[in-house]
Amino acid sequence: MGFKRIAREWREQYDLVADEAFGHAQTEIAEGTARPSMVQKSLADMSKERIPDDIVKFSSVQVYSGGADTTASTIVAFILMMVRHPEVQSRAQAEIDQTMGRLRLPTYEDRPQLPYVESVLAEVLRVLPPIPAILREPEKDDVYEGQLIPKGTMMIENICFKPERWIDVDKHDVHHPLNVAFGFGRR
Repeated sequence: MGFKRIAREWREQYDLVADEAFGHAQTEIAEGTARPSMVQKSLADMSKERIPDDIVKFSSVQVYSGGADTTASTIVAFILMMVRHPEVQSRAQAEIDQTMGRLRLPTYEDRPQLPYVESVLAEVLRVLPPIPAILREPEKDDVYEGQLIPKGTMMIENICFKPERWIDVDKHDVHHPLNVAFGFGRR
């Protein structure tokens, strides 16, 4: 029954993380230095329907920990692709240097002026998504470039790394990697 001991240890770790993070947020709110966040907004609500502290605390830990894994795996995937494709890294760096020079880092506002960098991100998310890709299968027999693909055949995407494929693609399209890599729906 060692699993019970492990579960208890994990619960203690989880509670410790939740308590420390929530306490830190409360301190920053009291000091007036808190940045806008889920916790800050929830604790600022003084209405009768205010969300209980324990729900705010544990919900925020879930949001944070869920994002930590996917963010870390995306960064590792990006580094891997840049090591494997130095020509892509050079082109992306040249675009950044040309757009803003070497005096500052890009910001979200710079994204429209960095189509190749945006395309590199989309391609990294397509090739090595932070969550497992889903296999596809055609609903009916199909022919692609002269090759019959029978209904029910399991299909896997071609994952050759080519960021250029995303330069002129609508980033708001529901199938764009930036919209599906971390799951669907609002965040």
